[in-house]
Amino acid sequence: MMRWISWITFVVGLWLIAAPFALGYRGMFQATASDVTVGMLIAASSLWMAFKADAAWWCNRALMLFGIWAIVAPFAVGYRLTTNAMTSDVAAGILVLALAIVREVFTVRHRQRPAHA
Repeated sequence: MMRWISWITFVVGLWLIAAPFALGYRGMFQATASDVTVGMLIAASSLWMAFKADAAWWCNRALMLFGIWAIVAPFAVGYRLTTNAMTSDVAAGILVLALAIVREVFTVRHRQRPAHA
């Protein structure tokens, strides 16, 4: 039903993996490690949810946490002054978090909808 969300978040995960190299901050270990790690987690979770229609409920919640981490990481890990890394991470995190919330809302609403006999 909401597979398009999985594919968008998958692409965002791939972006996070590529961003340190594409935006030129691969020399910053903390930013690169955070982006590649959370990008792999987002991409893997999204791919799993794209191919498994009845993915476990916690997959989407984990995706929310990964999105929150992408938003918080520049400030928590200490690379907020690297503008391109911070901007990329916060934007990607907001997108992942927002899409995961949309999926959560519509999935819960779909589960609560009464069956028509």
